Amino acid sequence: MNLKKWELLIIGVSLSFAVNAQIRVEAGSQINAPTESYFSCAIGGYVEAEYNFMKSLEAGLYIGAQHILMTDDWQKQWKESWGYSYKDADENLFPVKVSLLYHFSVKKFQPYAGIETGITKFHTVYSYYDSAYGWLTNNYSESHFTLSARAGFYLKMTQHAGVDLNVRYNGLDLNYLSASAGIFFQIGNEK
Repeated sequence: MNLKKWELLIIGVSLSFAVNAQIRVEAGSQINAPTESYFSCAIGGYVEAEYNFMKSLEAGLYIGAQHILMTDDWQKQWKESWGYSYKDADENLFPVKVSLLYHFSVKKFQPYAGIETGITKFHTVYSYYDSAYGWLTNNYSESHFTLSARAGFYLKMTQHAGVDLNVRYNGLDLNYLSASAGIFFQIGNEK
């Protein structure tokens, strides 16, 4: 096969994907429930961009920010775990993930399932009491690799807009359950 035939083949494959191409942009809110006892629930928001390169398959990029809500007894739990008195804790999660989702239907109601993977940055600032120095403040961040199972559905309200409701199990370095609700807008060819 000479170069011209390869070019035509690549263009043909690209056009076949473009026939079904859609870009979806979504924003919404999320709540996280920990599966580990020393974390508290978190609430926050996210933005997501997805590209449907086939009728039932889409790839996406997810960026979120969630603030961790501290339980009433967090100070007691932390003292029991680490031996210091604590106050004024502020914790946040910042996930950045890529996804691959399969749609079981391409109609108005579109249930889907898929996987996501990426990095979640965990950032915390807290004060603790040290017997030699008094109250000290610690500010640190750490990143965790995340692999998530995701299931949910899109409900199209118009040809180019709708809602997305989903749940995720986020595992590996950080383990928590998430529930999200978002509004999406899409451009491109109708499925």
